[in-house]
Amino acid sequence: PKLVVKFGKEMVSRWEAECELMMNFTSAENKVHHRWLERIGFSFTPDTYPVGDYQAPFKLFYRYSNV
Repeated sequence: PKLVVKFGKEMVSRWEAECELMMNFTSAENKVHHRWLERIGFSFTPDTYPVGDYQAPFKLFYRYSNV
């Protein structure tokens, strides 16, 4: 986990060379990960999406590249 935090921005830059759009979901309650994702260049949609049996709220995060 420490290496992901340390090299996250570099890793995402490498992935950008191959992917025009990167996106995934994260728990809406996980504010620590949200701050980190924003620091490395991801954005969030304003809505939350219910996921799973308990309909837990998740947020969609994404990043566009200039491939």
